[in-house]
Amino acid sequence: MRVACAWQGATVTDLGLGWMIRWPRSGVPVLLGVTARPEQLPDLLAAAQGAQVVITPATPPGVERGLRRYGFRVCRISLVLECRPEWARPTLRPEIEVAEVTQADLDTWHRVFISAFGTPAGDPMADPLAARQAFAALADRSCWLLARNGHGPAGCGILYQEREIAFLLAVGTLPSARRRGVGTTLVSTAVSRALAGNAGLVFLETAREGIARRLYQRVGFRVAYQRRTLMVS
Repeated sequence: MRVACAWQGATVTDLGLGWMIRWPRSGVPVLLGVTARPEQLPDLLAAAQGAQVVITPATPPGVERGLRRYGFRVCRISLVLECRPEWARPTLRPEIEVAEVTQADLDTWHRVFISAFGTPAGDPMADPLAARQAFAALADRSCWLLARNGHGPAGCGILYQEREIAFLLAVGTLPSARRRGVGTTLVSTAVSRALAGNAGLVFLETAREGIARRLYQRVGFRVAYQRRTLMVS
């Protein structure tokens, strides 16, 4: 949530039923960390109109079933993966260098990010100024990483840490550099940095299927839980 607020200008509101994230210019609001009990379903339905609701194993029993009765359907399923120190299997390519980004390198990092994710021009994350603002706002708890191969900048990522828990975000590789060990080396480096910084757990979110999940599992990540995002269809 802190990353969304710093980079995308999102606001977070405690509804007493969960946390609502709203973006000032665009985007569908997202209701996270739902704590509503089944008897509070009417209040939850009123709060969730026009919003996406994220369901995790921590969501009180019966909430998802109640939402489905009123037309909410799954629109996205993702996996949260975790890596513990004893699971980590660093896989590094010597020809790929991964370094922490300084303010001077941030625009280069951002260009790699845009190319890796295909971020549209209207997206708040497409603005270099937004990236610079986020970099400054998160500086005390984040490490921005840039991977380079023999052809120049090739991959990016953000490692964010809260006490003993770290989160790996914005991991991307240039289309021209994929399947060449850039992503594996970048993720391995990030995990090693997190564990060296006293993190006992490193989390990330990814799609259920595809190359990215297999990459993460190769370096030691395992499935922690599934996130289902519901919205009125």
